[in-house]
Amino acid sequence: MNSSGLLATNQIYRFYTFETYLREVAACGIKAIDLWAAAQHLNVNHMAIYNLEEVKTLLEKYEIAVKSLTPEQSNPKPYNISSTQESVRKNAVDYIENLMKVSNALHCGLISLNSGWCFWDEPKEAGWEAMIKSLKELCSLASRYGLKLSIEALSKKSSLLVNSKEDLQRVIEEVGREELGITIDTGTVTRNGDSIEDYFKMFQKRITYCHLTNYSSKVFGHLAWWDERGELDSNEIISIFEKYCYEGYFALEMTLSEYYLEPQNVYKRSLERLLKKY
Repeated sequence: MNSSGLLATNQIYRFYTFETYLREVAACGIKAIDLWAAAQHLNVNHMAIYNLEEVKTLLEKYEIAVKSLTPEQSNPKPYNISSTQESVRKNAVDYIENLMKVSNALHCGLISLNSGWCFWDEPKEAGWEAMIKSLKELCSLASRYGLKLSIEALSKKSSLLVNSKEDLQRVIEEVGREELGITIDTGTVTRNGDSIEDYFKMFQKRITYCHLTNYSSKVFGHLAWWDERGELDSNEIISIFEKYCYEGYFALEMTLSEYYLEPQNVYKRSLERLLKKY
């Protein structure tokens, strides 16, 4: 592994301007990002794209490439591809199509998705059917825009729909489109009781993206790699990806609110830990 395969994400920069985020990750030596579509950074909704030129100008200024776009898509965000309310589901698809247009403008080839979520007092299968319908529509759109999609499993605390490699296999089979790949979130896979190696055995080259996240059984969230509460060995995990000749990117998705105070330091220390043996 080298730093060119690592993507900075902007979740922990939510209280800073987009320019500060780009300037600080560039100073860390990071040249590419996974751009989370928080409206104060990338302002897109289901009706329009509002600040694309400003975003492009800043990316060019700091010589940063966008390798993946991540929609706003988890509860209580307004966009949910698994909503049983057709207007909500359709808005989510329209929103992600606008992000596909942004992806084309930024020369980004991947949209990073999750399953969305269903109400706890509705039949799970109804949410599942809405999700499959949306994913089929999104795959058709992705084909038109020349993009790939990648979907991850979530923890049961976040969604009841897709929580395991078996759930993901069912998604792949029911959607039936080559545009849809699999994201391994290393922390969530562990939290859900699966193993990274079993993911590779099941999906092989279908694994197109990785959220390289640390995990703690005592803390809910994605930990930084230097955080001593973390229970995963980064070298061991990276070795598994190398064993299976993984060719995609690794997004450094670290999400704990305590990281918001000094986000650049979070990245500096994580890079030191991840790259010290490579």
